[in-house]
Amino acid sequence: MEVDIPKNMEVDIPRNMEVDIPKNMEVDIPKNDVDIPRSSKNGSDGYFDTFNEITSVTPVPAEAMRRFEVFGLFAKAAYCSPDMIFPVWKCGISSEKIPTFKPSMVGGDGGEVQRFFTGHWPDEEAIIVSHQGTDPFEFEALVTDLKFTPKPLDPKLFPGLPKGILVHHGFSDAHKRTAKDVLGEVKRLLQKTKYKKVYITGHSLGGALASLEALFLTLQLKDHPDVSIKAVTYGMPRVGNQQFADTFDKLVPNYKRINRHRDLIPALPPRSFHHMAGPIQIDVDFVHMKGEIHILEGGDRVVACPGQDLAMQDCHANDVPGILDGNLFHHLGPYPPSGIRMGGPFCGLWPPIESLRDAGLWVAEKLADVPHDTHLSTFMQHFFGSF
Repeated sequence: MEVDIPKNMEVDIPRNMEVDIPKNMEVDIPKNDVDIPRSSKNGSDGYFDTFNEITSVTPVPAEAMRRFEVFGLFAKAAYCSPDMIFPVWKCGISSEKIPTFKPSMVGGDGGEVQRFFTGHWPDEEAIIVSHQGTDPFEFEALVTDLKFTPKPLDPKLFPGLPKGILVHHGFSDAHKRTAKDVLGEVKRLLQKTKYKKVYITGHSLGGALASLEALFLTLQLKDHPDVSIKAVTYGMPRVGNQQFADTFDKLVPNYKRINRHRDLIPALPPRSFHHMAGPIQIDVDFVHMKGEIHILEGGDRVVACPGQDLAMQDCHANDVPGILDGNLFHHLGPYPPSGIRMGGPFCGLWPPIESLRDAGLWVAEKLADVPHDTHLSTFMQHFFGSF
């Protein structure tokens, strides 16, 4: 089936449904069409607090999702090319809905060093840090994702933490490459603006880096006790073991992780991970932190899930109990309330695509350059699984 899709238009195509879309159809996206609720200047935010201590699956009101949406817009923007972010903020729908944001730095290369950007947002008097996630065809970034072997956090970056904390090797290394640059810029912006809030976000691998960033900045900004840190991640994989999750929950209470129905990535690494290091077997239980916001099938219902990674009805661990139950296309969105889609395909990083056939041909061309010994067969099988 071929579907003609106008450039720059996002279309959600249900299974086996033919969609006739007129060519040259214009889509008018009004600027600032979402009324983003504001938090108070002292950093308090009822929507973060409301879901921190729930003991059962709880419906999330649309107002709360509108509050979290600004984090999604900044997470989406991290996929834009650097010249769309800095020095001029012109990153599609993100800059249209948040026109007053002032970017200050773009770092990374999208491969060995994940891209990120920083800046300040006068409307909320907040410093912004956003980390780019993984586009499936950015091969070096993908390899970073697949380094599951756990390791301790660097005590120079994360001082004073209890023993026994282990995190995903690739995530730790990726964060370390940009940590000092981010910290230096955040401190500079706090000094310049006198703001008291830091917002951190990211999607996919960017979500993992954002969670490490939130813990890192919490520890490194102890000389700024009046600064509050909030983090919201999207489609984030598991980052560390039980000790990491417990420590994170204690030190970073203003945190939410948003995931979608059947998204494969939050099910990785598996809960129980076994790795052979020579003759030694390493067993690690990867555990998500608290703060899950789960988007149910269809996208019109959203719930908050209690605890850490609990397999309760309507929560992700029950929705995707194993890798074979997930689907990577669900990873890209849409994320309510306004249907944000993440990744290079929705930020101008892919070439113009007029049909699903064109997309398939371009993907095949990209895959032709992937070495045969990279063990991506399982990954690609699920990436191209049924919609």
